[in-house]
This record gives sequence, structure tokens and C-alpha cells, in this order.
Amino acid sequence: MLNKPASGVLALRVGSTYHTVRLASVLAAALPDRLVEHPS
Repeated sequence: MLNKPASGVLALRVGSTYHTVRLASVLAAALPDRLVEHPS
């Protein structure tokens, strides 16, 4: 069983991971035109 502090830490870690993935997705969407040379 998780106590409240442990579940709070888990929620914080999940939230952190979500924001990291979201930021990576935004950057990945913004950068290909500049960094990836590929035929249109």
C-alpha cells in the first residue's frame, strides 16, 4: 500500500515525466525544418 507521501511523490514524478515528454514533442515538432535535412 502507498501512503500519502509516497503517492504524492509518484504523482509528482509522473507529472514531471509528462511535462518532459510534452516539451520534447513541442521541440521535435518545431526543429525538423532546421535540423533534419530530408527531401520534401
